[in-house]
Order: sequence, then C-alpha cells, then structure tokens
Amino acid sequence: AWEGGNPAKDLARIRSLGIPIHLSKTKRLEDIPLEIQAIAKRIGYEQQGDALASAYLERLEALRNRYQDAAKVRFFYQLWSKPLRTMAAGSWINQLFSGCGGENVFSDPALDYPQVSLESVIEKQPDVIVVPTHHGGEIAVEMWQNWPEIPAVKNEQIVFFDGDLLHRFSYRTLDGMQQVCERFDAIRTQSTLSK
Repeated sequence: AWEGGNPAKDLARIRSLGIPIHLSKTKRLEDIPLEIQAIAKRIGYEQQGDALASAYLERLEALRNRYQDAAKVRFFYQLWSKPLRTMAAGSWINQLFSGCGGENVFSDPALDYPQVSLESVIEKQPDVIVVPTHHGGEIAVEMWQNWPEIPAVKNEQIVFFDGDLLHRFSYRTLDGMQQVCERFDAIRTQSTLSK
C-alpha cells in the first residue's frame, strides 16, 4: 500500500482479515530498489530482488550519466487542465525530468503539485509542454494553440508520455524516464530551445 495514498479504513479492513501489508514510503527514485528488495524478502525471493535492485540502480545511473548534464530543456508539466495543475520541482516525478537534463519552469522545491495560472505559464516561456496520457482519458491541450508566443507552442513541442510509467513508483519508472530522456535529446538536436 502507498503510505498516504490509500484510505486508512481500507488498510485497517485488510489488516483485520489477517492480510499482511507492506507500506511503501518511496520519495526518491533511489527508494524504488529498496522497495523491490523489501517486498522480495517478504515473499521469499530475496536473491531475485537484489538482482532487480542492482539492475535498476545501474540503469538509473547510466541514464543520469548520459543525459542530466546535457543542455537544459525548460519544460512545463501539465498534470491537469481544469484547474491547470502542474508538477513542480518538489515532486518526486521531477527527478525523472531533471535526470534527463530537464529544467522545470516551476522550480520551487517546496511545492509538489500546485495549481497555476495560464498567465504564469505564458510568462515562464517553456521550451516544451509535457502532457501525461492516462488510460482513463486525455488531458485537454487545445488551449495552448491560442498562445503561439510560448516557445513550446511555436515550435510544436507539446509532447505526450505514458502517465502510468511516470506516475507510478515501480521498476517500470525507468522505462518512462528513458522515453523522456530520448525525447528531450531529440528536442535538443532540433535546436528549438530558447536562448
């Protein structure tokens, strides 16, 4: 269960049935392999968990070594449209993007998922607008076409990523990170970044 993300009464009910619960307390990308190891140990697959954790850490380090010091890609992450909500620098998801050389235009490390105004996004002039897709529906992006003065709109850099890969703390998180890194690298190559 996700600590703080699952209703306490649901967890109490599960416990009352005698079902053991592992509470996930992940806050950083480096916590994911620790979770893998903890769960693997609980179910008797400690050796396999250690191998997965090692592979995860190697891949995370390789992605960061390759991309994190590249030219910065200034991005706005459109988490939701009404109200307009973003993922700020204090969010754990931001670690995926900063590891790819991304620079969040909402850089306040004290904020996780703030509501923002359209005017503030226009003022910040992101090179890229990132939109997560979800199995339950799409986030509206039509509004951006009215603002061609935003570099991301002018240069047609409204990009979509699988929200299930980006929003879930799991081994697959690195699949999402790799997609972000590769897309940001392609954007760098196109030389559309604002100076």
